[in-house]
Parts: sequence; structure tokens; C-alpha cells
Amino acid sequence: MKRKLFSFAMALAVLAGLCAGIPSTANAASTNSAGGEEVSWSGQSETGLVMFVEHTPSSGDLYGLKDANGTVVFPAEYWMFQYAGGDRIIAGRREEGVGIVTAGGAVIYPYTAAEINVCNEEDPVFRIAKMPYETASWMDLIYGLYDWDGKELLPIQYDTLRYYDDGYFVLGNDGLRGVYKQGAGTIIQPQYRNMAYLGQDLFSALKGEKFGAVNAENQQILSFAYDCVDAYAEGCFCVGQFTNEEARQHVIVKNSGQFQSWDYEELIYGIVDSSGNEVLPLKYDLIHLYEDGSGRACKWDGTYSGGIAGASGGSRNYYDVLRFTIDELLHPAPPNATGFYDVPETSWFYRDALWAVEKGITTGDGAGTFSPNKNCTNAQILTFLWRTCGRPEPSIANPFTNTIPEAYAKAAVWAYEKGMISGTTFDVDKPCTRAMTVEYIWRAAGCPTAASAAGFPDVPAGASYAQAVAWAVSSGVTTGVKKETGTIFDPDGVCNRSQIVTFLHRAYAE
Repeated sequence: MKRKLFSFAMALAVLAGLCAGIPSTANAASTNSAGGEEVSWSGQSETGLVMFVEHTPSSGDLYGLKDANGTVVFPAEYWMFQYAGGDRIIAGRREEGVGIVTAGGAVIYPYTAAEINVCNEEDPVFRIAKMPYETASWMDLIYGLYDWDGKELLPIQYDTLRYYDDGYFVLGNDGLRGVYKQGAGTIIQPQYRNMAYLGQDLFSALKGEKFGAVNAENQQILSFAYDCVDAYAEGCFCVGQFTNEEARQHVIVKNSGQFQSWDYEELIYGIVDSSGNEVLPLKYDLIHLYEDGSGRACKWDGTYSGGIAGASGGSRNYYDVLRFTIDELLHPAPPNATGFYDVPETSWFYRDALWAVEKGITTGDGAGTFSPNKNCTNAQILTFLWRTCGRPEPSIANPFTNTIPEAYAKAAVWAYEKGMISGTTFDVDKPCTRAMTVEYIWRAAGCPTAASAAGFPDVPAGASYAQAVAWAVSSGVTTGVKKETGTIFDPDGVCNRSQIVTFLHRAYAE
């Protein structure tokens, strides 16, 4: 999709001096007595006009434009010039407002607007905003639409007018939204609490307290049954439902479906067809669905970027659970011998995953997936190892004071008995590193002695795991991780599901 949206807020530009198209005087190219000091601007090469600045004690810097011969086309009476395309220029005139002019000096729209945007670079039009009354704030702007020659397409009366793509605008007043189409007019009168363009002439729409989807004729395509309709491709929709009722009340009931970035973290996502049939279950923390029908289903790994949580500035870190295409979801190929859709036979760990399935070490991560890139916890890796060793019954009582989920309890007690772990509490959710994983396998094997050191630069001889890594190298369990600077072991790297089944297969395969 190609989108072009220039926004010029006059008040912000006057107060901050940061309006697009006005460089600082430090960027001056030269000084010319016919028009003052020359400065660069966005439309110089396209229009052939040179911007100049005059410094005034009473009004500050004022800008003008002159042609290549030095003839002044626009005197230094402006605080902003922004190239709009063709021979059109958006200009802000001191103590008046924003207008539209041609490079030849003709006025297309008078200097009465508060803000002017150029929308749709393929068929450009101007979105023009004004203050509805004298004491209005910038939150009160009303909008209209004008063509390239300054002819009114929509009167300046809407509190919402947003361009999406393919010539479609969402417009509205008083909390109700509709759709305007370039060349066709208002095709859906304002009637929904929220709308957004999904592509292919379809729109998400909030009716009552639920989102659905309609087409350009306002015919219902997807029932109004969801808390979010996020994307569309090849007959299917990415939809979401809130897991937190308080968040749903805030976004849907009180805020008319206007999401803040952190609100999306309270949703689970899936893919449905136009009849509402689940194509991908609603269980993922994030789904990216692209126009070509490809997509990624992701889970949150429990961490935030920069370690900062939520609205204070951090965003969630996700890992891919599944990469898919809509065609694959609608017409799934029979899984291979592993039974997992996300472990193709070309995967480097395919034989390892197949062995783990055949030995009953893993049954996957649900819904026919193995989730090879999902990081493993302490409890998960010890449970994999316990199953690999034949699921032995521990001969000691549970030494841990904290509650351990039943799925991991026997493995944890067995690991304690074998000297793999210690202490009176067992951290089930602790990420398991490569060093920990190899040391667990080494201890389960009886702590055999290696003939030589591991040879990795990041494994000090005195490290607690050095003997285990040396044994793993000599036994062919690991060959390290190749980096640009050489091969390392990466002891602190967290072990994922594909790596653990590979380590176990190499250590225990007959």
C-alpha cells in the first residue's frame, strides 16, 4: 500500500519552530540581497523556487520564495512552505492561516485553514481542517476534503476524516463513523461507533459492543461477534477477544473501540473465515496477517523491550509459534511423521524431533505444533530429560516447599535425587540456559570424565559446567554456535525446544 500524509499543525509549528519545510538558518546555502538568506526546502528541485528567510525583530524569521532569476514570487510573509506535489505548495501565512498556492503564485485555497494534509499520492486530494469556533482547541478541529484545484468534495464539518487506502476515507461526527470513497461520495453514512479499512473493499466496524466487517455496499461480511477485527486476506480475518473484562470495558464500551498500543496486549488472536469458522484457534498473543495471505502467529515470551513494562514505554517481546499461509490453513497438508505442521522435513532438527516423538519425550505444544523456537524453562527441560531416561520413579520424598505443577513434579524430585538441582524451592519458570541443559544431561549420564577440554573461548576452565561441556563435545552432543568471530558455546543462551531435542537425541540415540 502506498500512503502519503503530510500534517501541518500551525500552532505547533509556531511554538516549536519545527514545521516541515523550514530548515534552521544553520542550513543556509548562501546570502542574496534580492530576497535575503537562502535556505533549502522540500520543493526546491520540483518547483525551481528557492526559499529565503528574513530575520525580523518583531515577528521572528519570515520566509519567502523566489525563482531562479531572483524574482520574488512569494514575499517573506510566511512561516511555512511545504511541497505538496505537482506545482502545489501548502503555505502558512503569518497571522492568517494555512492555504494552498501554485508555484506560479496563484492561490488555490485561501489562508484560512488551521491544518492541511495531502492524502492519496495516486489521486491526491487535500484534507483541510479549521477551528469550529474562536475558543476551540486543536482537539476540536473539523475537517473537509478538497480536490487538487481547490474544489470542495466534502464540506468542512466532520470531527473525523481519516484516509486509509484505495481512495477510502473514514468520516464521522458525534461518535458515529461512515465511509467516503473518492469518485463516488459518501458510500456508508455515519452509523458505526468505529471503522477502519481492511483492504479489498472491506471495513472493520464496531456495532454496539462488538466488531464485525462490512463491504463497500455496507453488507455484513463477518458477524459482529469480536472485540477486534485486525486484518483481512484471502477470505479470512484476523480477530481478537479480550481476556480482561476491565480492558474490554475501557476500550469497547467507554472509548468506542479506540485502542492504545498497550490495549492490544489484553487480547488473544485467531483467524476465522467469513462464516466465523476458526481457521486458526484464538489462543495467540499476536498475529501478523499480510496482504498476500502469509502470516505469523506469536506468543509473548514474558519480557518487555528494555525491561520496561506496558504503557510506560516498553513493548512485549514475541516469538514465532507458527508461520502460515491462509491456503495452508484452509487446505492443510497431512503432517509428516512428527505430526507437527511447524517441523517440515527440511528442518535441521527434523530427525531429532521425530526421535523425541517416537520415544514419547514430547507430544508438541498443542494444535499440531511443536513450537521449535519457544524457549524452554527449567521444569520443561528436566521433564524432557526425565522422560528420555524412562520416567523413573523417585525414591525420595518431595524436598521442595513450593507447589510444583503435577506435570513437572516427578521430574523435579528425580533431578534433585540425582544431584542435578538443590535447595528447598524449585523455580519452575526459570529460563534454562545451554550450560544448564548440558550439565543436566552430563549428571544424568553419571558425570563421565572428558578426555580433553571443550576448547570454547567462552567456557572458562574453572566454570562449574566446564566438565559437562567438554564431555558434550567429545560425545558429539554439541559442536557449539558459529559466530562471525568464531565458534563459541554460548553458555548463557536460553535453550529452545528444537535445541533440547537435538541435545537429547545426540546424547541418547542408540
